[in-house]
Amino acid sequence: MPNTVLPALAVAALALLQERPMHPYEMYQTLLLRKEDALVKVRPGTLYHAINRMAADGLVRATHTDREGNRPERTTYEITPLGSERFVASVTEMLAAPVNHFPHFPLAMAEAHHLPLADVLALVETRVAAVAAERDALDADIRRVRDKGLPERLWLELDLRRETHAAELAWLERLLGRLRSGDLDWSEPLPDPAVTSAPSSAPHPAAPSPTPHPAARHPTTPADPRSSATER
Repeated sequence: MPNTVLPALAVAALALLQERPMHPYEMYQTLLLRKEDALVKVRPGTLYHAINRMAADGLVRATHTDREGNRPERTTYEITPLGSERFVASVTEMLAAPVNHFPHFPLAMAEAHHLPLADVLALVETRVAAVAAERDALDADIRRVRDKGLPERLWLELDLRRETHAAELAWLERLLGRLRSGDLDWSEPLPDPAVTSAPSSAPHPAAPSPTPHPAARHPTTPADPRSSATER
């Protein structure tokens, strides 16, 4: 299946334009108000650039430009049929196809054995506090949207992020317990790469002898008289 996914910021902007026409600054403010800057990296400059790029690609189009007092002109955009098609295709593929975004934390854990145990303990404890604070903040956000009576389908990402943080927190706490108890040995010598990567010293099995031609196996067998007659 070809990759049809638009950049994350473009998907977020098109989602807003699916609701109604907006100008880029209004999009930016709405993304911040909805805390979607936790889902996609958004800056005013990058958002304006994304809108200009989508306008050039025919995904959005300008509807009108206005000015309020001494403020700069603001151009309002709407989504085009092609933009709606690309938006749906992007969300469809993002939902169905897992993608490895190469997050930093798994790489840090892969290389943590290079650090002293005391440092790893302190760093993991710091991360536990940070992840727990983020989980608690998400709990507060979920309570707030529930109190407002917003349909759950509008804030599914909050529940996903909350469960992701809770799963990481549980794993980190198990890791801390193993490190503190010594169940996970941090001083065990590393295997020698020269040994683990060396080719096996076991002798290679002898190559099988080639199978002799049938004639070689039975050199005294007389030729078939029928074949001689045919040759004649």
